[in-house]
Amino acid sequence: MLEIQHLTKRYPSGTLALDDISFSVPDGQFLVIIGLSGSGKSTLLRCINRLIEPTVHRSTVMTNVLAGRLGYANPLLSTLGVFSEADKQRAMASLQRVGIADKAAVRADTLSGGQQQRVGIARALMQEPKLLLADEPVASLDPAISHSVMKYIQQLNRQDNVTVLCSLHFLDLARAYGHRIIALKAGRIVFDGLPKDIDEKRFKEIYGEEAVEVNIR
Repeated sequence: MLEIQHLTKRYPSGTLALDDISFSVPDGQFLVIIGLSGSGKSTLLRCINRLIEPTVHRSTVMTNVLAGRLGYANPLLSTLGVFSEADKQRAMASLQRVGIADKAAVRADTLSGGQQQRVGIARALMQEPKLLLADEPVASLDPAISHSVMKYIQQLNRQDNVTVLCSLHFLDLARAYGHRIIALKAGRIVFDGLPKDIDEKRFKEIYGEEAVEVNIR
């Protein structure tokens, strides 16, 4: 599905964010990228994506989700906010899959953080993706609802065979959902393997000697 070869990213300030990164991702894999803040996780995903997607908070949930079809819709009509009935039905089905169909007519900026993340997942569903990049999808959420959002991403991976690259802060979540984990430190890969192979020694190598593992329940 994806192959990265010798990827390096240096910012104008001179900071080396990624240092000769190489890896491949098989079709259908749920790959989690972990590491401390500043390790290069977000930079890696942005280099793969090469796009910054704006969030239209003032629009309704339905309009947000329909934005996922912009690449398929008539450019003139979509600019005017006019979408086909088939796209509207698809959008409603996507909202039903993530459990917020009742919020279709509500403005997105009135939703909770977890609900807004589910709108983003529904929007991604509209694109019928083969690859999903999720940059810290639960970073701003309460731990109590982190699993609910991660389970919808897992559902895309399992039921739709969507390949997932997901960066996460918490190793506990990475172990729960990832088929494989890549750990970054100072822009370099320091671990690439199965979640079960990250023992306490590996954890300290990735996060530092003073780090303490936090469990998300």
